[in-house]
Amino acid sequence: MVKNYDTVFMNKPNTTAANILFYGCKDLGFSPYGDYWRQIRKLCALELLSARSVQTFQFVREEEVDAIIRKIHEAAVNGDVVDLTKMLMASRVIDEHKEKEAIDEKKDFISIILQLQKDGLDLTQGNIKAIILDMFAGGTETTSTTAEWAMSELLKKPDVLKKVEQDVRKVAKNKQKIDLNDLNEMKYLKCVIKETLRLHPPVVFLVRRGTSEAVKLGNYDIPPDTTVFINVWAIQRDPTWWENPEEFIPERFENSRVHFKGQDFQFIPFGCGRRDCPGMPFAIASLEYLVANLLFRFDWKLGDGETTETLDLIENYGLTVNKTLRVMPTIFHPST
Repeated sequence: MVKNYDTVFMNKPNTTAANILFYGCKDLGFSPYGDYWRQIRKLCALELLSARSVQTFQFVREEEVDAIIRKIHEAAVNGDVVDLTKMLMASRVIDEHKEKEAIDEKKDFISIILQLQKDGLDLTQGNIKAIILDMFAGGTETTSTTAEWAMSELLKKPDVLKKVEQDVRKVAKNKQKIDLNDLNEMKYLKCVIKETLRLHPPVVFLVRRGTSEAVKLGNYDIPPDTTVFINVWAIQRDPTWWENPEEFIPERFENSRVHFKGQDFQFIPFGCGRRDCPGMPFAIASLEYLVANLLFRFDWKLGDGETTETLDLIENYGLTVNKTLRVMPTIFHPST
């Protein structure tokens, strides 16, 4: 569908909720395909979510992860059980606020908005708020939800947990702080993140699409203005594409060219085609940094008498796919 008919399926049907939340669907996710969408897509991709911006916003990640680590450290000292779900959800709200403050201070972004307004693009204050809300609400939701699922799957499989801990700690060694360059060397961590996104994509269905004209897809004649849902959860567990699809096996991505960048249609947690998520680099950098720090700073075991056999990985459905995880952290002391 996306490979051959991407432009036909690029519209986004309006909903009452989207109109209310995003100032009449003026955000990137729900705005109709056309000149306005192309302009704000370019704005977000080049100024908010580019590789350069990923570096620029690193201080926001560091501050927020440091805050989480301090809370977990205090709990570890006291021997307390940590509600990791609640902690990550609380941090997500703070994270969104800090990111928006950082954007307000980003002079290049503001100057480009002003120029686009002079050129006639309808970028009111409400439109700008809609764009920012869309980008960073989605990005932080991805980070917190996926980090929780990664930790859940690792605690379910202690051998995998041990392997990824060794991967992270071998690279970080006795460092006080993990940086983005370190993440590039943590090869098995990247496999863990990919496998988590495969089994537990942040959303079951991509944001719905609509056809702009009639199209024949396989044996089906699809009329214009048809709403289309793409079931990512089912695609990424399809045994046609995946061996033992229900199993958490990060090794499947070792020496594999399959990636979540939208070119491999069996693995599309961030969507595909021209309406994929431009926030992917930002979300992945945040996710890898958070999980790497959790694994580097602490040893983990299940809390409240939970065992690997009793740990429930059944998903609860809402805006994203989530669960509840209570854990017992122990401070990791690297050998000198």
